[in-house]
Amino acid sequence: GVLNMSDVVMAREADAAIFTFGQVGTADKETKAQAITDQVSIRSHDIIYRLLEDAKDYFKNYLPVKLVDKIQGKANVQAVFDVTDSKKNAVSIAGLRVTEGHLYKEKSADDTKLVC
Repeated sequence: GVLNMSDVVMAREADAAIFTFGQVGTADKETKAQAITDQVSIRSHDIIYRLLEDAKDYFKNYLPVKLVDKIQGKANVQAVFDVTDSKKNAVSIAGLRVTEGHLYKEKSADDTKLVC
């Protein structure tokens, strides 16, 4: 329906934007002025695909970040060596044979060093 003052008030209270589609969703001058005063964004679209793209862009900032594991390569452990590092700590080092892809030397999620 037509955008009215109560829509703007609800959007302000929810810290949200208003999405409208077509000529039916237009607002009068008073409602637009109130939206500007209340810093409520009114996003009007005549093409449904543009509305969907705009909504997707707007809401992606509110979605949680998804972490994805990406496998760079695979290797077989050929041998494990127990050595002492410079701080006199016992460390295990694996000798690997890469069977697929590539292996990179980097830090893991828990900040322990990976030796590849």
